[in-house]
Amino acid sequence: MGIKLIKKDTNKKLLATVFSPLVFAALTFSSVSQAQPPYNADLVQGGNKWFLDAYDDTDPDHNLINTVGLCFKYAGTVGTHQRYTWYSDTFKGWQGTASQEGDQIFIHGRYAGGKGRDAIQVRIIIDTPRSGSVGHWQEWRDDDSYGQIIGFANARMIRDPGQPCAMTEKEALDSGFSFPFFPTPETTDNPMTYIP
Repeated sequence: MGIKLIKKDTNKKLLATVFSPLVFAALTFSSVSQAQPPYNADLVQGGNKWFLDAYDDTDPDHNLINTVGLCFKYAGTVGTHQRYTWYSDTFKGWQGTASQEGDQIFIHGRYAGGKGRDAIQVRIIIDTPRSGSVGHWQEWRDDDSYGQIIGFANARMIRDPGQPCAMTEKEALDSGFSFPFFPTPETTDNPMTYIP
């Protein structure tokens, strides 16, 4: 009986010794191959114009607060991240950077001369016909203490399929374009909640 137990334990150890490295290698190499740019679902291919919806995360019904337009441009790659710059064509002076790894996108932005800040994290859902994405959006204003919270929102981004942004970044910032609002550091309006 003692010999059977030793033989059984030896077989389990042998199986674990052979099987563990194989599982580790499969998981490591499969994730590496999927996390290398360029990504098939990105923010520019198929149209660089996106609509970003904010839904009030503090409301039990998660009501829609606002929808804004974003325009993305390639800015190269850094390791496993594909980088972009972006600007809004609906809220003048709102712009920033974005970084994509696989289906995860991290967006940082500023408005009102740098006083207003945004952080948006979304995951692309590539099975949708319009390349949608869902996630979270935080917006605040810098001040001398902890920062003034504008809002915490659920975010949904929907690509305007096949459509490039109607204007360039320079055109969007030129005074010739009639934006609903151009915030300054003194104003309290913001991209998340401003509705013209």
